[in-house]
Amino acid sequence: MIMNIVILLMIIIKKLSETTLHDHDHIVDDDDDGLDEEVDRISELPEHIIHHIMEFLPIETKDTTRISVVSKKFFSCWCSFPAMDFNFLPEDLTTLVINRSTESVLKCVQYCVNQRRLNSNTYPLKRLTFCAPVHGGWEPEMDGDTIVVDLINFAIRNQVKELALLAVDYTIQSNSWVKLSCLPEPVFSAKSITILRLHGFKLVEANSDHHQHVTFDFPLIEVFDLGNCCGITSIVLRGAKQLKEVELWYCSELDKVHIDGPTTLELLNYGGEHYCEIDITSSCKRVEVFQLSDTDITDDKWIKSSFFGIVQQLRFDSCSLPFKTRWFLKSLKALKLVGSDCKVEFDTPFLECFHYHIGSLEWAQIPLVVFPHGFEAKLDCTYLIKAFSQSIHRFTNCRILTLVCHSTEELTFSRAVREVLIKHPPLHGIKHLKIELSKLHDMVKLIDSLLWYAPHPNTISIINVNHPGGVKTIKKFENVEERTRLQAYFSATYMISPVSED
Repeated sequence: MIMNIVILLMIIIKKLSETTLHDHDHIVDDDDDGLDEEVDRISELPEHIIHHIMEFLPIETKDTTRISVVSKKFFSCWCSFPAMDFNFLPEDLTTLVINRSTESVLKCVQYCVNQRRLNSNTYPLKRLTFCAPVHGGWEPEMDGDTIVVDLINFAIRNQVKELALLAVDYTIQSNSWVKLSCLPEPVFSAKSITILRLHGFKLVEANSDHHQHVTFDFPLIEVFDLGNCCGITSIVLRGAKQLKEVELWYCSELDKVHIDGPTTLELLNYGGEHYCEIDITSSCKRVEVFQLSDTDITDDKWIKSSFFGIVQQLRFDSCSLPFKTRWFLKSLKALKLVGSDCKVEFDTPFLECFHYHIGSLEWAQIPLVVFPHGFEAKLDCTYLIKAFSQSIHRFTNCRILTLVCHSTEELTFSRAVREVLIKHPPLHGIKHLKIELSKLHDMVKLIDSLLWYAPHPNTISIINVNHPGGVKTIKKFENVEERTRLQAYFSATYMISPVSED
């Protein structure tokens, strides 16, 4: 790794117009100074070029020491590099094997901070990332809390813009975050922060069970991400005029969030089983995307939230909506349900896009949705398309309907089913039908089945998702005479060909 970086540096030096390598014939002085001058080409690079190369360099202190031997200038550039990225996660996140101790993690952090202090580093920090596997807490011989708090204070004093602190514990089966001690007070009112991500922190005083309210005062904040933090019951984001994204993940004790500032919120993400009251001030006129994940919705509390009426895209991921009711969402333009049991009726007069990913036969009833004409719908019902045949007729007024299946066989119907379909085709009025498949076996057989399903389409698009080319083939039926001939052909094929009774 290090040798590759050094070679890369030398190639860049050779190509720089400001630097010209001496011909071998001109090298006549073999003293140490002359040799060093010839070898230390890294120091001839402008500082911003070295900083750019450092973006590809791991933060390991041993690597820094090795390259510092090659170049006099490298170490000072490393100390002025506007980012500190401590990412100690293994490359393969699917394994639970961690190849380094928390002691080595903390020593690396401590060394980097001390070196920057010794070099009187006053450069503003663009980014500080701390992401480490902490095995249930810090090792007794290391004062981990003090070291990490010192790292945070150093970053804030250097006007850090992006602050991400994540402590991962892979020894817990649920891969939950380890709970650390309280954050230093300056974090809550850092004027320079634009992105804040906190995962796995205990936001109360050390050795205290008292849950508290926390106010964050970030005038420049754009992204606020809180995950698996404990000890906090309510949050206020104050004066956040530039706020774009808010993500709240599995903070089980969090009951209330107040957001003050933005006129438009691009993303609001909430993950967790229980209800959390989210209040957005009236100055916010639009929430572009609101997503709920792993949430049990058993009443109308969410729909009564102050912001729900201004949501444009609503997404449910692995949620449960088991009660029958009707939600009127006038501003909603897109609705997506992924792996969610839903019995709610959505009244959406201005809906443009509907996406329903069906995860189980237990949810064999597509939620009744009151749609306008001219919207696009996508039904991801892999392996389950036949079980949903009677529900799909609700989408016959779609402008475009996309069905996602695994293979051609899922859309091959038995003789008995075809006898029903010819009398009551579920997609009689559909004009544009798209089929997304992972395996495409027989194009003629597939078109045959689709014409029983949707007898009068203008276009049928067959898409093989495993081929980047996208549309495998498109059959157009805009010509009435052509469509009549095709129907006659497929009807004849049906009459003379044996059809499975399965």
